[in-house]
Amino acid sequence: MPRLNVLAAAAIGLSWMMGGPAASALDDPAARAVVTRLDNGLVVVTLEDSSTPVVSFQMWVEVGSRDEAGYTCLAHLFEPMMFNGSKHIAPEQHANLISARGGEVNAYTANDQTVYFDDATRETLPLVIDLEYERLAYLVRPALGRRDRLQDG
Repeated sequence: MPRLNVLAAAAIGLSWMMGGPAASALDDPAARAVVTRLDNGLVVVTLEDSSTPVVSFQMWVEVGSRDEAGYTCLAHLFEPMMFNGSKHIAPEQHANLISARGGEVNAYTANDQTVYFDDATRETLPLVIDLEYERLAYLVRPALGRRDRLQDG
């Protein structure tokens, strides 16, 4: 085991043996989250952490793989479509704008939700919000032929 890992493990063990902080004294960041429900039903959860120069903007959609009954892979289909551009943003331009500023854009689909996220520097947050709005408001729909194939099964 590398020396640093041994020292870290020893410090943690010593802290525990010396009566380290009780579980109730632990700082739970989730306890500081502010939840706001907008008139349109959108729920915004804000958790400020001024100790880091980055932000993580996450958009959680309550549709996941469990909702695909009869429409296999529909949630998984929309996930990459969200990166194919919009009315005013070319395909991959969203990701390119964020990565050019040192950030990252990605998504994943789980059983109960699909999550789109942008991790970027603080000063990039207004751009991230504008890009996510653009993506939702003006998503480019698949060509008619593709949509027909999806409906036929």
